[in-house]
Amino acid sequence: MGGTSRKLYSFVRFPVDYADWTAAETWIEGIGSLRGLYRQNVDFLTGSDAVWSLLCFSYNDELVYHDSTYGECYYNIIPQKYFPYVEEGKRWSYAFVHQVGNAGDLEVDYTIYQLKGDTVINGLNYKKLFYGCSENYIAALRQIQDKVFIKEGQQDERLLYDFNLQEGDRMESNNGSSHSVTKTDFIQTGETLRKRIVFDAGYETWIEGIGALEDFFPLQGRSLDYETQGINYQKKGTELVYQTDEWYFNEEDCKPNVIRPPLSPPDYTVQIKDNGINIRFFTKETVKISLSDLSGRLYYHSSLLSTTDVSIPTLSFPKGIYLLNIFYVDKNKMSINKVIVTGI
Repeated sequence: MGGTSRKLYSFVRFPVDYADWTAAETWIEGIGSLRGLYRQNVDFLTGSDAVWSLLCFSYNDELVYHDSTYGECYYNIIPQKYFPYVEEGKRWSYAFVHQVGNAGDLEVDYTIYQLKGDTVINGLNYKKLFYGCSENYIAALRQIQDKVFIKEGQQDERLLYDFNLQEGDRMESNNGSSHSVTKTDFIQTGETLRKRIVFDAGYETWIEGIGALEDFFPLQGRSLDYETQGINYQKKGTELVYQTDEWYFNEEDCKPNVIRPPLSPPDYTVQIKDNGINIRFFTKETVKISLSDLSGRLYYHSSLLSTTDVSIPTLSFPKGIYLLNIFYVDKNKMSINKVIVTGI
């Protein structure tokens, strides 16, 4: 193993079942058990059908043991202390998809943001933020460790991102709404692991150093004018740091609008009116529908066969942002939609 010989210890259960003789546990000298760090009783913890196996073991950054049966060895990719968001040459492209014509064709608009050059405002150093391929100056950004600040015109500087947020923390948006962090973990981008922050059970997702996946300006909500919207790519200079896995990915910096037929009809559409929310289904499935505010308070719940159009009256609801959840029972799939209620 790696040019060295190590003792191997195999243990069997007693009494021995010779009809199914397999090692109950294996140890390797200097590495330990291949069934778990603390040699737990696997049957007791996870059931008799479960298998625990050591995937990787390294010493001083040298890979000593790897069982490729269960996948690649990613644990040795150590997250940095933090990934800077504000850097010279950073470039973001976001895609906005909407229907055009009566045939359901989809048009994709691509929007560019980039950091280019330095400026000093009130004695503080910033990077200039430009919008569009014509490079219109719109704001200035600066970063202190995990926090990103933005200065727009004569407005006071405000917090744009805080990548140090943990589960249970809250973040105020520029429009006054408050959002809760419901999950933090790490996601692999290229050869790096970056922190991922999820708000309101999927309302919005941030990736450290990349930003919000929904729009350049975080926690602003999705526009009802678009079928979908989200990040297309992020570059640093010519290096492609992050790209979407959606069909609308395009690496060209200033791609003109693209029109293409839809791949398939949508499962449903949502229409927001002053007096309610209308949902029209295009598939025949059993669904559960719920509407709640961002604090989790439930305002509507129903189970039905999705051949029926649904109307949810909202005249008596307080104004604000709500989460419309549509759960497909047979597919075990959840669709989460942000809706804005004008309220009373």
